[in-house]
Amino acid sequence: MKPVLVCAVCSTSFIPKTKRQRTCSRKCGYALKVRLYGTNWMGRKRKPDQVGNCAFCGREFKRSCRDAKIGPNTCCSKGCATSLRERRKGNGRRGMIVCLQCGTAFEVPTRSKQKYCSKVCADRGLVGRQRPRAAREVRVCPECSAGFRVPVYAKQTFCSRSCLAKNKISRPEIRAKLYGQSSRAKISAKRKAFMQTEEGLRQRQRSSRRMREDNPGQRPENVTKAMATKEAAGIGHVWLGQRGGNGKLTPAQMELHQALGGDVCGWKMELPILTGHHSYDKSGYPTNYKVDVGCEAKKVAVEIDGAGHRSKKISALDAKKTRKLELLGWRVLRFTNEAVTNALSSVLSRIKTTLADS
Repeated sequence: MKPVLVCAVCSTSFIPKTKRQRTCSRKCGYALKVRLYGTNWMGRKRKPDQVGNCAFCGREFKRSCRDAKIGPNTCCSKGCATSLRERRKGNGRRGMIVCLQCGTAFEVPTRSKQKYCSKVCADRGLVGRQRPRAAREVRVCPECSAGFRVPVYAKQTFCSRSCLAKNKISRPEIRAKLYGQSSRAKISAKRKAFMQTEEGLRQRQRSSRRMREDNPGQRPENVTKAMATKEAAGIGHVWLGQRGGNGKLTPAQMELHQALGGDVCGWKMELPILTGHHSYDKSGYPTNYKVDVGCEAKKVAVEIDGAGHRSKKISALDAKKTRKLELLGWRVLRFTNEAVTNALSSVLSRIKTTLADS
């Protein structure tokens, strides 16, 4: 086991690495040598510090023995050495001037406009003084025609960033770059890629749930405002019929659902049927079709059409919906509201025949 010694210089306990070690570190070893032998860390005789006067400012200073000897041209600092060198070159100094703040005499270059001896004095001397303000002029904004004041040297053309943005967006070259076919294609591709990710699916689900819970178009104040706007424009009308679909049930739909046995027998109202398409694939089909009454086990869909389905446009959409559901393996039956209300027995018999055939 190695012994524990006490340093001869700083009295710190340490474990020696060699048999001759008497100090805890190399620094303490150098100090011990100087104390015992009067030598520096190189082992030579230590010489006293040299004392001399600066060749430029005349101030007395000391230099250690390791530095060069003090001669007639030795300076106390780099600043004095630079000043002495410039003086000898002839660039020189223009004598001593007095600081305007503290009254200290100092030298400055010949062409210098320096008035203070240091930055501290300059900051103190400039306190309370205001920088002379540049001349200003009134300009007219080319976007909003409002006047605004700016310095003469300023390059500002518009009164605000808002006017600058409006002017930029109104330029044909900027609009072509932002809303061109290539920009739309890039945005569409990015949106399509995002919608195929898990985050895109969650966003669609959140949007759908938010619209189901709080649809702004169904709020009473918004409906009243829309009707007032239509009446003021002369296009307002009141439709006395009942429109079904999108979660709104009609009396004929509820009557047929009850006559078929309801949910207990496998019949559901507003049954969604997935089409296998998405909103971003531009196929012309929705993500799902809802049928008025349907049986998922038998794949039989019953549609109850009102008077609005007699138009050419709605009839074409109904035919497109029927063809898509038939391609998916569903059998679609269509009845009118009058047939369900006045001849319910014939409607039920036709549905039973369809179920027997399937």
